[in-house]
Amino acid sequence: NLNRAQIQGYAREGQALQITLVTGEVILIEGFFTPEGIPENQVFISSNGQLDEVQLVAGADGAYYPNYVAFENFGKWSPEDDLYFVRGSEVQLAEAYIPADDEAGMLATPLLAAIPGLGWMFLPALVGGGLIVGGVGGGGGGGPTLTVAITDGTGPANVINDEDYSDGVELSGTGTPGATVTVVVEGATQTAVVAADGTWDVVFPPGSVPDGTYTTTAVVTLTSGGQSVTASGTVIFDTEAAVTVQTSTVEVDGVVNGAEGSDGFVLTGTTQPGSSVIVTVAGVNYTATVTGSTWSVNIPTVTEGEYGLAVSAAATDTYGNTATTSGTVQIDSYVNNLTINGPQEGDDRVSGSEASDGIAFSGAVEAGSIVMVTFTGPAGTAPITLPATVSGSGWSANFAGVNMPQGEYMGTVSVTATDAAGNVKTVSDTFQVDTFVNNLTENQPVEGDDRVNGMEASDGIPLSGSVEAGSTVMVTFTGPAGTSPITLPATVTGTSWSVNFPGGQVPQGEYTANISITATDSFGNFKTITDSFAVDTFVNNLTHPGMVEGNDVVSAAEEANGVTLTGAVEAGSVVMVTLQGPAGSMPITLPATVSGSTWSITYPPGTIPGGEYTASISITATDSFGNVKTISDTFVVDTVAPDAPFITEMREGRDGLRSIAVQDEDTSLEVFSVTESGQVFELGFTATEDSRYDEVDLNFASEVPDGTTLVLTSTDAAGNQNGTLMVYDTESAGGNIVDVSNSGLNGFNISSIDLGFAEDAQLTLSLGDIEALSDNTNTVTVHGGADDTLTLLGGFATTGTSVIEGKTYDIYSLGTDAEVYVDQSITVIH
Repeated sequence: NLNRAQIQGYAREGQALQITLVTGEVILIEGFFTPEGIPENQVFISSNGQLDEVQLVAGADGAYYPNYVAFENFGKWSPEDDLYFVRGSEVQLAEAYIPADDEAGMLATPLLAAIPGLGWMFLPALVGGGLIVGGVGGGGGGGPTLTVAITDGTGPANVINDEDYSDGVELSGTGTPGATVTVVVEGATQTAVVAADGTWDVVFPPGSVPDGTYTTTAVVTLTSGGQSVTASGTVIFDTEAAVTVQTSTVEVDGVVNGAEGSDGFVLTGTTQPGSSVIVTVAGVNYTATVTGSTWSVNIPTVTEGEYGLAVSAAATDTYGNTATTSGTVQIDSYVNNLTINGPQEGDDRVSGSEASDGIAFSGAVEAGSIVMVTFTGPAGTAPITLPATVSGSGWSANFAGVNMPQGEYMGTVSVTATDAAGNVKTVSDTFQVDTFVNNLTENQPVEGDDRVNGMEASDGIPLSGSVEAGSTVMVTFTGPAGTSPITLPATVTGTSWSVNFPGGQVPQGEYTANISITATDSFGNFKTITDSFAVDTFVNNLTHPGMVEGNDVVSAAEEANGVTLTGAVEAGSVVMVTLQGPAGSMPITLPATVSGSTWSITYPPGTIPGGEYTASISITATDSFGNVKTISDTFVVDTVAPDAPFITEMREGRDGLRSIAVQDEDTSLEVFSVTESGQVFELGFTATEDSRYDEVDLNFASEVPDGTTLVLTSTDAAGNQNGTLMVYDTESAGGNIVDVSNSGLNGFNISSIDLGFAEDAQLTLSLGDIEALSDNTNTVTVHGGADDTLTLLGGFATTGTSVIEGKTYDIYSLGTDAEVYVDQSITVIH
């Protein structure tokens, strides 16, 4: 039954443990060590409910140093409970005894009762909770017995808290009245005189002994009459509570973001076990849950914003000590200052060229944030998301042109920022994207057929089409090589454009025109379409026939064979030819035949009016483009045959006809003989002009036999030919019969029959004979004498007379078809 302050030291004596007290007494415990000096037992000291195990550490010269290990779980069952001595210890050198009421003390336990002899065999007496050791000076004496004890302020039931400490640490007890008590606690000393009632009381002012949480020993020395007695007790200090608040680990990172704050947050800290903790946040008190040395509390709501939220915690421990602490929880419930710079591309309108260069987006953002930018194009295309570059409080992202969808649509850019606290915010912007000119067309074909003729060109060439509303349109016309292009602005109305290239600006000719139409829409996009069409402003290579019939004179024979006109013209043209005959006659218009680049037309016999005049022709060609060109020409029509040769004389020789004389008409004369079988031979002669009689003598190269049928022809400059059938004594059984049906006469135009050089000539004529003989006029003049006879068949009737070369001729007509002039000397039968 001792405390630490009562023991001066420990040593080994053989196998015994020697305990020397501060009073000089010695306790020997035999058999504590083995012969080798190894402890094989344990030693405990106990007083005032404080139990310590003494762990001995060997030093020099047999000394041992103690290490006290306290046991503090008294009151809860453990194997050491029987070792606790709840009263103070006092050592008494007088007679030792153990009061009956203290038999529960340590020395009464079976454990210590078995320990061998205790030095000089004494039993401590339990007096007033302390071990009373009688006598002073280390030996026995004969003076009065002194007593001292601590009755209040020590032991587990008297823990000194902060409140107690602040009032002063008070210890009290009992002792010999009138004696002086000296109390030492942690080096501080207080004295008192034991009152007459045997009590004493001392107070250690605050600060005289340390505050805190610890256990120490109060040693009380009572002195009287030169004698002293000592008592001790355990003083337990617990003047401080402990509490911390862990703000740096709130929501792991010490920052409560918007999502975390929406459902509150947990605040934690530490405190002494058994303490109660009140947490104050924004003026509201919350009772924390304390588990062991940690506490926690759920703060259900926080105000949004970016600020430091002040929190405080107050802890009250089991001894009533209090402690407070405070801290700041960072609240960051949103991303600050997230913006998108705009408008995009300066006007929130992205053109094709701008899109091809890429679209750069930028804006402001809370520093330290992570920014993702998403571009959403037209329906059906996948959004594109890129991480932005964040520098300070700005962000930027560039979407490459190859990633930009083409078209006309509303583009959306969404910017999502996640700040350092984990808050997320999204802002978005929309803008127009138009990467091309929409609906640029040209109305076709130009002028209805993509073929522009001269008239259309002279009126101007109108072009039109459709285009995106709000666009400007420039149209360029490129003509033939060597000409400068013409560019004009089109008029745009709504979604239509139109332009007219004036006739004066359209080059003439035959060429392919190229059109270039460039539209620029309101976004600056441009598009060009092209077209081409044929331009032909005139009829190409139209010519007239030149020399009609080779000499620009149409004779009766040529007219009778049909007159053909021909010339050149542009392939594919339509040619109409108009012939204007003599004054008063109606024009004759006929279509020409066009083959390749040649036109031709034939006027059938009888189409061109007969006579002597200058005919004009107008050739009008219309090419495939509708161009019209007219050229004109003239030629001479001379279908009037010269007078048939008038035979004035003949000279015969011994074997036949040597020469004949004809009236001079300044025409070309020829003489032919016609055999009965129809053979025709031209007779050679020499013409000699006899100016005396205005005659021409035809001297034959050889005599013409009697009975030969002769045809004398006269041909004028136009080629018209007229002939005289001369009957030269063609005697037959019935007289000189004239055969006008001889096939040899078919090649001649005979309008005169001379019977005067044959005796008793007989001539028969019908309408058919006259038509066969005289193609020019269907008129025949018959010369002769009284011995000649003319028979007219088919209803000829006398219609008048005519004087020819001084002689009178009767006119016989067959309606309007034929006339016969007959010398009145001739006998006419009809």
